[in-house]
Amino acid sequence: MRWSRINWEDNSIILDTKIAEFDEQGKKALSAVEEMKTESSRRKLYMPPMVIDMLKNEKEKQDLYRAMFKSGYSTDFKDYVCVNQLGELLKPSYVTGHFATLLKKHGMRHIRFHDLRHTFASILINNQVPLINVSNFLGHSDISTTANIYSHLDMKSIKNVSDVITAVFEGKI
Repeated sequence: MRWSRINWEDNSIILDTKIAEFDEQGKKALSAVEEMKTESSRRKLYMPPMVIDMLKNEKEKQDLYRAMFKSGYSTDFKDYVCVNQLGELLKPSYVTGHFATLLKKHGMRHIRFHDLRHTFASILINNQVPLINVSNFLGHSDISTTANIYSHLDMKSIKNVSDVITAVFEGKI
């Protein structure tokens, strides 16, 4: 995520950059890449107020660290949201690597970091968010991908279909 891609007026963000981790002469190196996996991976998302608040807090924290550490703070990545206290990019593997520790610390069962994506999609689907919207939010290039992965979770909609058919036969619709 990049600060310059956030529209504070309409609470949206454009996701169009990823951080790639690669080996460079035996050392791990990071590179910002604006070429996404698919065209649908580049997308605009609207964020709930709690996310906006968290981002504003993060921005204030980064400003504080920049002032505290002065020349020791890297300005190479000042447009990036996910940096450490010295302004260096967080490695993608850092987040996934520390996720298990976070779960354990809070007494939660082990799941893979990627499982959060499935949980998120399941919650949306089970609360009648249209599949096309879930697909767009996840960045799937085709709604059939979303349908193939998550359609078994849409039990409320299946029940709703039965209710609509019943209402039609009873002359209520």
